Amino acid sequence: MQKVDGLRDRDTQMERRKGLTYCTIRFLGLATMVALPMCAPTDPAAYHAEREAQIAEAFPDEADRAGLYLVNPKRAGGFPSRLEILYFPDEVTKSQLLSRADRYCEGYALQGAAGRAVPTGDDTSAVGTLEDGSQRTGRYVTLDCVIT
Repeated sequence: MQKVDGLRDRDTQMERRKGLTYCTIRFLGLATMVALPMCAPTDPAAYHAEREAQIAEAFPDEADRAGLYLVNPKRAGGFPSRLEILYFPDEVTKSQLLSRADRYCEGYALQGAAGRAVPTGDDTSAVGTLEDGSQRTGRYVTLDCVIT
């Protein structure tokens, strides 16, 4: 009887391993199904539409959007505290950009306080891919909104 019980224990262990292997395979299959769409190339038209919408959200006035390629507002405590902007200096000067960003920051300042955009470092060169697939060199700047 001792041998038979030992065989039963071994069979039970093998069944458990099969179950674990089956669960692992199912999990990996599900993980792959979720991860693959994230690796797929994005639709360029959708990307540019989303980018334009993000710029329009930060700068509702169409004239303020001229020369801007990318605007990425960062939030802290629910309030916009930083703007990351890629702009084309042949279309908008840095002083014009700062003036626009000041108006953006003023819109989120506390009642009775003024908001101002302050550069956090030097501009760096950056490349933006236009809707037609061509690339264009611009300047990337990070601005902090401060209350004055």
